[in-house]
Amino acid sequence: MWGGGFPASVTVVVTFLLVIIDVKASGEYCHGWHDSQGAWKEGFQCPEKIDADDSIICCGKCELRYCCASTDARLDQGSCDNDQQAQEPGTESKDNKDSGAVQEGPGSDHAVLTGIKFGLDRILDGGSPQRR
Repeated sequence: MWGGGFPASVTVVVTFLLVIIDVKASGEYCHGWHDSQGAWKEGFQCPEKIDADDSIICCGKCELRYCCASTDARLDQGSCDNDQQAQEPGTESKDNKDSGAVQEGPGSDHAVLTGIKFGLDRILDGGSPQRR
């Protein structure tokens, strides 16, 4: 009844679950900022490569951000006013853009999950392009 597609289906489901677990395990994003010298520092996802796995919180001060595990040291990034990168002449600021538009690239969570769902549908339907 299941035929040869059953092991592939199990593999896809297990992979899907691992992706979900990995997404939930990722930490906070430390937004880009201007340091005390005025230099722009790019934002990053916690934990970074050099951090411990439990360093999932953006910590520090508005002028110096890092990943840590302590909720007591968590940086309230909403209170920082040095996280706006200077606009180049002739470019549109993000405030002027349509704020209702959702930006989704090929690596977005929605695109990845849609691709996984499409793959699961194809495997569970026996590889046929249409549902039976």
